[in-house]
Amino acid sequence: MSRPKLSSSVILVLAFVAVLGAELWLLQRERKQAGRAQAALQQKIAERDWLAKQSPALNAENEQAIAAELVQAGQALADLRADLKGREADWLNAAPPAKPLDAFFDIASFVEKSRAATGQAKVGLAPDEHFGFAAYANEGPAPELVPAVFRQRLLAQRLVETLLEARPLALLGLRREPVAAAQNVAKNVAGDFFTLDRALSVRQPGQLDTLAFRLEFSGQTATLRNFLNSLAGFPQPFIVRSVEVEPLPAIGASVAPAAGTAVPLVRQNLSKFAVIVEFVLLNAASAPTSP
Repeated sequence: MSRPKLSSSVILVLAFVAVLGAELWLLQRERKQAGRAQAALQQKIAERDWLAKQSPALNAENEQAIAAELVQAGQALADLRADLKGREADWLNAAPPAKPLDAFFDIASFVEKSRAATGQAKVGLAPDEHFGFAAYANEGPAPELVPAVFRQRLLAQRLVETLLEARPLALLGLRREPVAAAQNVAKNVAGDFFTLDRALSVRQPGQLDTLAFRLEFSGQTATLRNFLNSLAGFPQPFIVRSVEVEPLPAIGASVAPAAGTAVPLVRQNLSKFAVIVEFVLLNAASAPTSP
C-alpha cells in the first residue's frame, strides 16, 4: 500500500511552522538572557548607589582625611609604646640564660623556690606542680626558644608571688598558652598548657603580641579581689581577660550548729577561681611565643 504524497503547498506550510517554532524558541532564550543581564545591571546600579551614600563618601578628599587619621593613630600608638616601655621593671630586662642547660637550672630553681614559698604561706599545692613548666622538668628548652621561655618564667614567677600575697587556700595550677610546636610535647606535660579563646585576646598578628597565662586557685572572694587589685596596680601591661568562679562546699556545712549557737548571716564560702591574664609584649619582634 503506497503512502499518500504531500502536496508542495503542505510541505511549505510545515516548513514555515518549523522555522517559526525555531525562531520562537530562540526569541524566548534571548529574552531569558536579556532578563538575567538586566537583573545584573540593576544589582550593579544598586551597589553604586549604596556606595555613593556611604559616609564618608569614597572620594579623594575623604581618602586624604582617613590617611591623616591613620598617621595620628600611628603616632598615638608609638607614644603609648614608649610610655609603657619606660615602665618596664629591671626584672623584665634580665639577660636570658646562655644555653639550654642554664635555662633548665633556672626553671628548676624557680619551681623549687615557688614550692617553698607556697609552703611558707600555708597555701595548698599538688606535690608534682611545676607551675606550667613540666615540659622542662628533665631538660632545657631548645636553644632558639631559651629567651622566650625565660620571659615566660619571669612572668610566671611574678604571677605566683602576687597570688600568694592574696592568701588563697590552694594554688591549683598555672598554665601557659600552647603553640604549634607544642603538639610534639609528651602527654605527661599536657598540664602545662591551655588554649586562649581568640575572642578574648588583644593580640593582633603583626601588630601586637602577648603572652597568656591561666591561674587556678581556691579561696574566698577577698582572695580574688586582692589578686585582681594587685594586677591592676602593676605598672607593666598585665590585662585580665577572663574570670571564672565555681562555688565549693562551705567548710563545716554538713555539721548542724548546736542549739542556741549564733549563725552568721553571710557564710565565708569558698570558691574555685580561674583567671586568664595576658601580658602585652612591648618588643614583640624579638620575643616569639614558645612551647
